[in-house]
Amino acid sequence: MIFQKLFLHSVPTCLIFFTIVTPSSGQVIRDGTVGPDATVQPIEIGNNIEVGEGLGLRMGTNGQVLLHSFSEFSINENQQVSFTGDSSISSVISRVTGDNPSTINGKLVSNISGADFFLLNPRGVIFGADSSIDVNGTFSVSTADSLVFDNGESIQVYSGESLPILTSATPESFGFLSSSQGAVVMNGGG
Repeated sequence: MIFQKLFLHSVPTCLIFFTIVTPSSGQVIRDGTVGPDATVQPIEIGNNIEVGEGLGLRMGTNGQVLLHSFSEFSINENQQVSFTGDSSISSVISRVTGDNPSTINGKLVSNISGADFFLLNPRGVIFGADSSIDVNGTFSVSTADSLVFDNGESIQVYSGESLPILTSATPESFGFLSSSQGAVVMNGGG
């Protein structure tokens, strides 16, 4: 009888914990090519997903460029995806290596003060009418296959190329390898 009471009181506590803090499932999925392996995913708390700097790769002589790599990156309506990291980061690069376009129907936030944010998905990026962007630096979105730095080095969207780990250059232009790129679509109201 005591065991039953304890068990009944413990189960709801566990259920509450797992419904409040669970790994992100579905729309923001790391591919594991940079940072920890793919078993480590962003944490979802309610409608908020936090993508911390520890999930990516710091690049550059002073680690001022932060690279994240996703197999899927979409934000649902009423959902917020927040990128966090040290204030010494000047650029956040998020590449999408999967086969689907990104659909942004919620809020994309960078809590890294002054950092520029780059979202690359060659399959396309669709911004819904209720989407919003909250980035303290410049926001750039592209269907490019690569991001080229001002010193000539580049980051390819599709992994297999070596990353310019020691670059301290500034992202300068986008590289396109084929004419079959997706589109960037803005479905705003008004």
